[in-house]
Amino acid sequence: MGKYLLKRLGQMVIVVFVVTLLTFFLVDMVPGDIVYNAAGRDDLTQEEYDQIYYELNLDKSTASRYVIWLKNLLSGNLGYSYVYRRPVWDMLKEKIPTTLYLSFLAMLISVPLGVLFGSISAIRRKKPSDTIITLIANICNCLPQFWIGIMLMLFFSFRHNWLPSVGFGWPARVGWERHIKTIIMPVICVALGGIAGFTRQSRSAMLEVIRQDYIRTARSKGLSNAAVNMKHMVRNGLIPIVTILGSRLARILSGSMIVENVFSIPGMGLMAMTSINNKDIPAIQAIVLISTIVACLAFILTDVLYVLVDPRISLDGSAD
Repeated sequence: MGKYLLKRLGQMVIVVFVVTLLTFFLVDMVPGDIVYNAAGRDDLTQEEYDQIYYELNLDKSTASRYVIWLKNLLSGNLGYSYVYRRPVWDMLKEKIPTTLYLSFLAMLISVPLGVLFGSISAIRRKKPSDTIITLIANICNCLPQFWIGIMLMLFFSFRHNWLPSVGFGWPARVGWERHIKTIIMPVICVALGGIAGFTRQSRSAMLEVIRQDYIRTARSKGLSNAAVNMKHMVRNGLIPIVTILGSRLARILSGSMIVENVFSIPGMGLMAMTSINNKDIPAIQAIVLISTIVACLAFILTDVLYVLVDPRISLDGSAD
């Protein structure tokens, strides 16, 4: 496993390099003048404009500026935000916990509920409950998260005034009651897609297990349906679900960043949107870097979990 992990970490470095390189060049091509964004005003004199222009190394080529950014990154410097006028890492330290917290809650809800609904749908195949669960899962899987957020906001905030429409606060600052009220709608928005995805995957996995010979053998031995379902079907049906944990975690993380903009939650998503609108390259690069690393680590963790739940798989063998 050690060789495999080293290989995957090496691949992760390559992926991070390619993603940050493409992001740097693509953002540089976005229309807009970085100098005015960095200054925060449009009434610059020519001397002020030139001073900022050279301070940001805009007189150099895009490739040269990427090399400068890469050298700073290797020395532990993520740069200085043009818009927020603060070191990027100082801002990320405040934003990352919020985004990861929202993603963690959504994942914590998505996995058990998705497996539960998928198992029920598979066990009761071709029955009304199966049809209803499958239909709802397909609908939820197609709905955009920002649209779900707007609909929840219209119903719970504007029409009934039950929940706050925007904002976020940690329990230590605003209290548990306020915290729960501010987090309910964002978590629902992020978790719905995850529940739908895990439901569909769980149903397919369980239906595949039901057809196996050992299930028929267990039933022929006189075991109850509950014993067969829990001990044999669900346990073996969970193995394929592990394979989608990495991709689903990446989708939930990206979904959290989208939802943050809908509910004005001060996380990486809101910071990313503000940075993109203002062509704040250091901040954008840092957010892309962190997101890529988290996604790559999630896929590596998925591979390790797959070995733990299925001893037939060998990472060293698959890495050769």
